[in-house]
Amino acid sequence: MQEASPVPGGTRPTPLPAKPAAKRVVLVVDDDPDMQRWAAAILQQAGFRVVPALDGMTALSLARSSKPNVMLLDLGLPAGGGKLVLERLRRIAPLRALPVLVLSARITPDTAAELAPFGVTTLLEKPIEPARLVEAVNEALAPPT
Repeated sequence: MQEASPVPGGTRPTPLPAKPAAKRVVLVVDDDPDMQRWAAAILQQAGFRVVPALDGMTALSLARSSKPNVMLLDLGLPAGGGKLVLERLRRIAPLRALPVLVLSARITPDTAAELAPFGVTTLLEKPIEPARLVEAVNEALAPPT
């Protein structure tokens, strides 16, 4: 099993799940460059192709052009935040069904209800263990049963 980088600020490595068979594209949207690089490194190590975006407008543009299989979205983005990105994303016909995982330090008890209308079913709180991040992305990409 492979070893991953520790959670930012953490110290112990965590084993990652097996790599997916085909390279899937993950659009990682986070305004914190360190967190973005960390998530990208973990996901690349797990076999994903990562497309980074530091803000919502770039994320929407890249969602159209890179055709990601899943989006990892921080809620605490400047200029409207992650919720605005979700609102706009769901208005773009080819992206309405794009799985979106929210990875944020701003998750409250009401967050799930607030984001459910946008199809968000997975909320991940920062800090997160590398194995859990990869597991959540794999779950989002799994065919419905």
